[in-house]
Amino acid sequence: MAKDWNYTQHLMQSWMVGYEKAILKKHYQLSKKVTDDACAHAVEDFTQRMCENGIIAKVRGKEFDSFAGCINHHIDNLIDAGMWKEEHRPIIEEIEPFEIVVKIPICTFREGCKWALEEDFFSPVQNFRCQRVGSFVGAIKKYLKDEVMPDGMKADYFMTKIHEDDGCSAVVYGRQGFRYRLLLSKYDLQSKGEQE
Repeated sequence: MAKDWNYTQHLMQSWMVGYEKAILKKHYQLSKKVTDDACAHAVEDFTQRMCENGIIAKVRGKEFDSFAGCINHHIDNLIDAGMWKEEHRPIIEEIEPFEIVVKIPICTFREGCKWALEEDFFSPVQNFRCQRVGSFVGAIKKYLKDEVMPDGMKADYFMTKIHEDDGCSAVVYGRQGFRYRLLLSKYDLQSKGEQE
């Protein structure tokens, strides 16, 4: 076996890629929702497993007042679990209360998502499905206090850069009404109709 090859990580990425390809082939319009829901369930399950194995003391509930607080807590858990190094910690920039830019310089999923760069489904860049950013949205669903977001708003994301020299970046935002289109314009991206 190759030295330092984490077969479990590669196996899990292969399953995630396989499921996502199957979903895309059957129903493109549902693919983001299904992938994002899977990421939210993974946050829930992995957090519980970390607690059961003594990596974290307890599973926290809806205790945070901001998107950034939820995401940073999730990142802290991943660092505690050894899945991320502190020096590779994503950069979280809060633009507005329900709009943050996440920059991910190094990601453990990088190899597992390269296949999608060749798929027409993910062009333009904002249509790309990111397991990592999807899990950040899952962390918001898990940890954000219910009363923080206005009624009818939900956490969502779109990518702004993928696999560039300095990594990937995304906008995580509270989606409501035409806000998606306005944000795409703000970040110089164009809508392809899938999320409108």
